[in-house]
Amino acid sequence: MQCSEEDIEMIRAEAVRALGAVDTEGSARRLLGERGDFDGALWSVVSELGWLGISVPETLGGLGMNLEARCAIAEELGRRVGSVPFGVTTCAMSAITAAGSAEQQALLREGASGNEIFTVALFEAGESAVPARPTTLFDGARVTGEKVAVIAGAFARYALVLCNRAQIALVDLDQPGVRRSVVDTIDNSRGYARLTFAGAAATPLLGDDVLDDVLDELAVVSAFEQVGGADACLWATRDYALQRRAFGQPIGAFQAVKHGLADFYTLIQIARGAALSALQANSGEFRKAAACARLAAIRAYDHCAQEAIQLHGGIGTTWEATQHLHLRRSRCLAEEWGTAAFWRDRLLEAALDNRGAA
Repeated sequence: MQCSEEDIEMIRAEAVRALGAVDTEGSARRLLGERGDFDGALWSVVSELGWLGISVPETLGGLGMNLEARCAIAEELGRRVGSVPFGVTTCAMSAITAAGSAEQQALLREGASGNEIFTVALFEAGESAVPARPTTLFDGARVTGEKVAVIAGAFARYALVLCNRAQIALVDLDQPGVRRSVVDTIDNSRGYARLTFAGAAATPLLGDDVLDDVLDELAVVSAFEQVGGADACLWATRDYALQRRAFGQPIGAFQAVKHGLADFYTLIQIARGAALSALQANSGEFRKAAACARLAAIRAYDHCAQEAIQLHGGIGTTWEATQHLHLRRSRCLAEEWGTAAFWRDRLLEAALDNRGAA
């Protein structure tokens, strides 16, 4: 269902209201010392409001809205460093909606209700990008191999696993053929884990472009999450610059601070524009636009998170401050679906493909 601007603003306003009632920052701090968990209180809010099924067809238990509605929620979650696997779960379910069998699609009701979590397992040991030739094997019925740095892998029930010949297999992670090894990282709220498959039962998703389609959606949804986080850094730093005084005046009066905040604003607007352009792109341009959004968002959030700590001075590194949470989150989001180098290559390939088609 195509959403109007009024619909999106209503969704955003509801997200602001609902998320404001949850201590997302407190949970993010708590989870830094607790591997393999997520913010259960926030997940309950996300589930009860129907956000997980916002892009799932109504016939499968969802709301049947478009990608734009999902991105509005992702932006507000990013603004508040929400510690739930919203983006990866909804993108995985979107892929199953588009390319799954009737049996696979039946699982979406559990995902839309929040009872089950979905993830996407792409990376392999030694790779900083999505592998062009995965070594994980799928024979049509069972998966054998290993995936690393799987977001939500510590607690997800189902995973879309990239296998040889670019096949995507749906695996139930709660079976004897799967072993999880939780990984300690700079942001444990992401639930990263190493997944080892030893002949795990699996079923294939059908279609030639499943991997590319899910990557494009992950890039756009993540871009909005990054824009939200970067925007939070801007306003927190602006408020601090108006309150903190030095030499008898607010530090915001100094040219260096003004210019720094202007850089924040410029990068955020570029990233937001690129992300909005991706939502407005036609099917032939979407892949290129998604890569542009991904690259601009990585740069914006990384810069804003780092400079927010710098402009806050020593207080920015304290446990009570929010700035270090954004820095941790920005670093994770910058790596989760491939580094900037990978997305630059993907952008170039998409541009060349479009030129060849023309």
